[in-house]
Amino acid sequence: MHILFINYNFPGQGGVETATATLANAFQRSGKIVSIIKFRNTENGDNSKIDPSVKVDQFPDTQKLDSQINLVFLQNYICEGEVDLIINQEIYSDMYLLLQRVNNRPKRGIITVEHNAPDAKIEILKNYLNNEKRGNSLKGYIKPMFHPYLLYRATQHEKKRHKILYEISSKYVLLSKKYVGKFEYLISDVNLTKLCFIPNPTNFDLLKAEGGILKKKKTIIFVGRLDNPQKGIDRLLKVWKAVFSEHPSWELLIIGDGPDRKMLEEYVSAKGIQRVNFLGHQTSVINFYRNASIICLTSTVEGFPMVLIEAMAQGVVPVVYKSFKAASDIIENNISGFTIEAFNEDYYISKLKLLMSNAEMLHQMSANAKSHADRFNISRTLERWEQMLE
Repeated sequence: MHILFINYNFPGQGGVETATATLANAFQRSGKIVSIIKFRNTENGDNSKIDPSVKVDQFPDTQKLDSQINLVFLQNYICEGEVDLIINQEIYSDMYLLLQRVNNRPKRGIITVEHNAPDAKIEILKNYLNNEKRGNSLKGYIKPMFHPYLLYRATQHEKKRHKILYEISSKYVLLSKKYVGKFEYLISDVNLTKLCFIPNPTNFDLLKAEGGILKKKKTIIFVGRLDNPQKGIDRLLKVWKAVFSEHPSWELLIIGDGPDRKMLEEYVSAKGIQRVNFLGHQTSVINFYRNASIICLTSTVEGFPMVLIEAMAQGVVPVVYKSFKAASDIIENNISGFTIEAFNEDYYISKLKLLMSNAEMLHQMSANAKSHADRFNISRTLERWEQMLE
């Protein structure tokens, strides 16, 4: 069987790129032919994650994704490469417009994977509008009057895009069964037999190859793209401001880069928040996982954040807001970490302080986190994919 992955970016440190590389390598090892077509090269991409026998190509037109040039390229690729199945890893760009026009779809069809909550774009917009600075000007009073229209327009766009993707796909993969309700909100008359529920895989062999868990340091980490509307890093900084003075031997490391890094660094400086280090993009984060005690997420919305599973596999205890349905799939509250009602800042602060001051609890939760993370081993994920493909 020849499986073709379609990605917007590749390679890269992001969750979609990492999941693609991990699954592509697993399919290749199982005897399948695997190829990847990308639209763009990811900045700071790392090709070492992908098996050399996996062929990686790029669409010729890197300016307009759904161009005629790219359509002809893809159709020829399917025909000449005798592609049996397309796995579409891209939801948010115009990839759906390109795939809709393919007239020689593979015999096994197209499987679309939703790597976020189905309504993620809507929730991010809601959060932005709710927190938009209005001021006291006339414009500040008028702007909120247009918010319902902006949300309506965004919702209609999401419904259109999801409807097309759903219709052209032979199977549609959600990262958790708990996202069915959100999916049905966007698409009426969903055939549940067409939906499959498979979490993203984690390559534990790679994690283990780096060595065993080190003695943990008094370190809290955030790992991810510094895109504040989605990731809500400012919420974490507010929490840290409330706890660091009581725990001066601890530090917060912000690992990752993105459009809001400068704004967040200026926020830390303006508020006088201490013991925060912005480390930028890191080629490998495994050693940070091995040393850290706690990982925090304060996101507006997520899908199935792989950084949590990767960190838990190294005994890092997660503390997250329940702003995404799959949080309880990953974390067993009060056992392998804490899931906090979104966005109860006081409760988040209390749980973080509890972990930072209770070494015995932290040690036990660390062991539980490491044990629970094994549920998302690539071998288990691959079994579910193989069952779906039967």
